[in-house]
Amino acid sequence: MDFDLNGVTRSATVEPGTSLLELLRDQLGLRSMKDGCAPEGSCGACTVIVDGRAVVSCAQPAERVAGRQVETLEGLGEDVRDV
Repeated sequence: MDFDLNGVTRSATVEPGTSLLELLRDQLGLRSMKDGCAPEGSCGACTVIVDGRAVVSCAQPAERVAGRQVETLEGLGEDVRDV
C-alpha cells in the first residue's frame, strides 16, 4: 500500500491485523508515538494526524491509511512542536 507520511510518499507491506502504530514504529522506525495502552486507544500517547484529524494509531488498522496523509511529530515544524 502507498500513503503519504510527513509529506513523502511511502510504500509498505502490512500483514492483516497490523496497527498503524506498529507500522510507524516497527517498520518505518519513527519513535515519537508511544505504546501506552495498545490496543485500547485510551491514553493518546500514540496520536498521529491522518488527513487532518487526530487518531490513536494503536487502535487504527494500518490498511486504513492507504492513499491518505499521515503526519507524526517528526513531520511537524519546530515552531509547531514548541506550541
